[in-house]
Amino acid sequence: MKKETYVHIISILLILLFVYTCTSKIINFDSVVRNLHKQPLPQLFVPFIAISFPAAELIIALLLIFPQTQKFGLYASLVLMTTFTIYVSYILFILPPKNIPCACGGFINQFSWTQHLIFDLFFTLSTLSALMVNKYCLSTESKYQQISNIA
Repeated sequence: MKKETYVHIISILLILLFVYTCTSKIINFDSVVRNLHKQPLPQLFVPFIAISFPAAELIIALLLIFPQTQKFGLYASLVLMTTFTIYVSYILFILPPKNIPCACGGFINQFSWTQHLIFDLFFTLSTLSALMVNKYCLSTESKYQQISNIA
C-alpha cells in the first residue's frame, strides 16, 4: 500500500467518525446534554462541552478533507482522540463506570466502557501512525525524489 493511500484511508475513517458523531450529537442534543449532566464533570462545563465537541468534530472533519489542511487536521484529531481516550480510561479505571452513561453520538453510546476504550485507542493509534507515516516516510520519499530529479 502506498504511504499516501494509508494516510488518506485514516483521514477518511476519521472524517466518517467525526461527521457521524457530530450529526448524532446535534440530532440528539437533549439526550447528550442529559447524559453529560450525569458525567463526573463540573456542571458549569456541560453547556460548553455539549456545543464545543460537535463543533470541534465538524471543524476537524473539514480540515481532513483538504490536502492543505490535512496534516493539521490529523494533529487536531490526535488531540481530540487522546482526550477521549484519557477520559474513558479515567471512567474505566478510576471511577466505577456502572452508572455513568456515555454522552457520545450514535452507536458508540451502546459500547461498554471497555469497548469504548478499545475503539478510542484504535482511532488514537491509527491517527498517530498516519502522522508518523506523513512525517517520516512521505518527507523521506520527497527528499529522494528531489535528489533523483537533480541527478
